[in-house]
Amino acid sequence: MAGKPQGLRARKRGQTQKRLREAALRLFLENGYDATTLDDIAAAAGVSRRTIFYYFRSKDEIVFQPIDQFRATLVEQVATGLPDQPPLPLLRAAIIGLCSDVDVRLAMQTARLLHGTDELNTRRILRHMQLEAAIFEALCQRWPSPGQHPRLRFVAMMAIGALRLALDAWIGQDGTSSLVSCVEEAFDTLEQALEWPSEAPGDSGRAT
Repeated sequence: MAGKPQGLRARKRGQTQKRLREAALRLFLENGYDATTLDDIAAAAGVSRRTIFYYFRSKDEIVFQPIDQFRATLVEQVATGLPDQPPLPLLRAAIIGLCSDVDVRLAMQTARLLHGTDELNTRRILRHMQLEAAIFEALCQRWPSPGQHPRLRFVAMMAIGALRLALDAWIGQDGTSSLVSCVEEAFDTLEQALEWPSEAPGDSGRAT
């Protein structure tokens, strides 16, 4: 019984947080990120300005919190993945699993905002670099042999590169394809590239 009130509080907190993000993203897209104030967001969400600070410390956190949570959860899943799973399949499965739980409507709104605002786009790119570094560190903790580290760095780079290409494709299609299918296709393409046949350049196009 003691756990039920806490569960209810957590659900209500999540609902309020989502309502604040929805209001903020709508105003950011309509009026511009810089022109939108926290007072504007509070009014649109039907809460006080003080309430916003219970959930978010700034406008930046409203925008980037889901991305930062994605990074934290992905790092945790790398640490707790199946013991015999190789690094790249481990990352593929974890990333696809997380993308399947994404609120795609809010994710698309966030993507449009980030790509359409120069300053936010710069911070988006920085977040991708931080994600790659965090994944590399998590892989190194799981496979601590220094001799493996160069390979693990490449794995982290390739996995996050595949995720970025998937997101670009999904945004370019305006969400008409599912995010998960775009991620799966990106990783399929990566795996095919790694299995590229050992033939001389131009051989594949020659007649036999």
